[in-house]
Amino acid sequence: MPEFNALYQLLNVKTKTLYSEKFSIHVIDLSRIDLATEEDLHYGIDRWAKLFKTKTWEDLRMITKNNETMQKAADSLYQLNSDAVARQCAQSRADAAYWENIKNNKLRYLEEANSQLTQTIDQQASQIDQQASQIDQQASQINQQASRIAELEAALAKQNK
Repeated sequence: MPEFNALYQLLNVKTKTLYSEKFSIHVIDLSRIDLATEEDLHYGIDRWAKLFKTKTWEDLRMITKNNETMQKAADSLYQLNSDAVARQCAQSRADAAYWENIKNNKLRYLEEANSQLTQTIDQQASQIDQQASQIDQQASQINQQASRIAELEAALAKQNK
């Protein structure tokens, strides 16, 4: 059964003897403030629960207004959270620098690979141009030889008539 403020005590299971009335654990369910009893309200336990449940600093200031102890607790929370925010900012900067470094290294690698591939393509294009020129020369020679063969065949045909 859900409850806002649950009290737990140590008990000897065999003898059902309570270890001590002075030793107990209170568990506050922050999601069940609506189940706070009159006693919880009287002792301000609901206000403490709201203090720990609040999501904005403005709400925190409103809850702690007129209660010096709660204001000190809120100040401590603010200090601890500020340190956490500073750590988080530093971690975010470190993460950003790490990923920027990875990106730059990958970009450098890709630029080098692109440069090498461009150089290879240029060399192959030059070789293709040279081979095309050789093919053109050989085609011209073949055409000249074909013309010479045709001339010789015509001359031979004249002689054989």
